Amino acid sequence: MDDAHPSPAASPRWKWRYLLVASGVAALVLVVAFVFVSRDEPPPDVRDLVRKPLELSDADNAYAILAAAAQSIDASPWASETDVYFDVARGKKWDADRAAVWLAANDHVWPAVVRAASIPSSQGPTIKSLTDPVDPSADALRQLTELARIRAQYLARTGRPQEAFEWLTTYLHAARRISDSNSLLLVWLTGMSAQVSASQTLDTIIAQSAPSPETGRTLIQALEDIRPSPGALAMAIGNEHVMMQLLIEQLRPGGAQPPMGNQGLDAMLSVGRVFPLVFKPHRTQRLHAEYFRKVIDLIDADWPTLRTASSSLTADLLGAGGPQWNPNNIAGRALLGDVTPNLQAAMVKRLRTQSAISATQALIALRLYEIEHGTLPEKLSDLVPQYLPKVPLDYFDRAPLRYSREFRAVWSVGKNNLTITTPDPKVDSSEVYLKVPAPER
Repeated sequence: MDDAHPSPAASPRWKWRYLLVASGVAALVLVVAFVFVSRDEPPPDVRDLVRKPLELSDADNAYAILAAAAQSIDASPWASETDVYFDVARGKKWDADRAAVWLAANDHVWPAVVRAASIPSSQGPTIKSLTDPVDPSADALRQLTELARIRAQYLARTGRPQEAFEWLTTYLHAARRISDSNSLLLVWLTGMSAQVSASQTLDTIIAQSAPSPETGRTLIQALEDIRPSPGALAMAIGNEHVMMQLLIEQLRPGGAQPPMGNQGLDAMLSVGRVFPLVFKPHRTQRLHAEYFRKVIDLIDADWPTLRTASSSLTADLLGAGGPQWNPNNIAGRALLGDVTPNLQAAMVKRLRTQSAISATQALIALRLYEIEHGTLPEKLSDLVPQYLPKVPLDYFDRAPLRYSREFRAVWSVGKNNLTITTPDPKVDSSEVYLKVPAPER
């Protein structure tokens, strides 16, 4: 009987039915799983990174005043000899006649600089759309700094070093208004460069003409006052995140995808518009925000800490440690690697600016001490408290600035552990190193 009536389970027809049902269930599970892993995260909370711009009139905005002054510069006198212009500004050579012509053509600029230096509030440009120019004033502001350096040198070389010191003090405060303008990273870097350039010119003039004790103390305090604040860089970093937000919004399905200049990335982002697994906007924004928050926490770190942390931060940002071929937000990771700015360079610039300020303070105090005592002190601590309120720090390692009485030098260890062992070493221009001039006999 069993042979005449086989069970349904043993029938090939039933086996195919079971196989189809099982395949359908498996396919459904895969579809559900794909939909599940393709889901994006909720929007991240980035209110701590997004700062509301100050609402200032142009008359009360130090940045606006400086930008207008910079854009009013008459560059025609040096248009055909820009190399000479920059050589004179940077102290590589001097031409009094040319400097007088350049300055006479731009005498109208200086009252605005003086006014901007006295105004505490400053708001630089912010980005509301990716089509906005990043900062149309940046090049003009750099030119303003070079012209300010020429003016200081002209004053000093025409027998008015006291006026040169006063002018550079004013310009250092004006440069601080640029970096503190709650703007973009480019603007912050422009302000930092202006401060470093002005302090380098101050170093040159101090080496030529020692300030009076009263002027020296004023300069030391002014340099302390213009030290870059951690909040200024944090605001610039936050504004960079705003730019990423705007970019991500355009990369969403339905947005006008801007070309990234990278064919592979453009292709991945195009695929991500069709397959959400490949590009997750909220996840990408969260990773970007977390990276920036960790960088902000390192703003006051020394170089060894910053160097150690940088590699792990980049790995976290790009998802290192897992398979790079993982399709889960692969376009988002590629986007982060392509557009995230090198913030380590900005942090190093801040360390260098801080250490350069310390070196200039030490140089002033050393010159004053030698004029009074006829010799240099054995150590920098001998300058405290009569000439310096405290021993200036080397911000690269948070130790006292290096000093050699034998070699008449002050310096920072920098990124490369600079050590001075000869009277006239070959030091790269990126290092902080100042030579104390020998007294006139």
